[in-house]
Amino acid sequence: MSIKIDKSQAIEIFKNDSYDRTWILTDPNDGSAVDLTNITSLLTIDSLQDPPDDSTQVAQVSGTVGGTSNNELTFTLPALAFPTSGDNIKFFYDIQLTGLTWGPMTLFKSTYTLTMDITK
Repeated sequence: MSIKIDKSQAIEIFKNDSYDRTWILTDPNDGSAVDLTNITSLLTIDSLQDPPDDSTQVAQVSGTVGGTSNNELTFTLPALAFPTSGDNIKFFYDIQLTGLTWGPMTLFKSTYTLTMDITK
């Protein structure tokens, strides 16, 4: 099954900030809601785009399902403290779903940029 995502997958977050990010999932063929009831979802942030194992993992958070059609997937993005100064840092992340009738699925993979803020 293919799934349509309602917004861009790239994430940019300021250093030490945490916020919720919600994606709404629909079937691209007919626009119907993808029922995420009883699924498990993980958002994993890594320093490498194609890590060989979890040794370079920066953070991992579980998602929650909501919305009237149970097709909204929300993650609380973690507050990351680095960089301490200088340039922004680009990480990579993916979202994986398990417990689906058609098997485990990596929903997508994209960039996770940590941006320096002005107030220290």
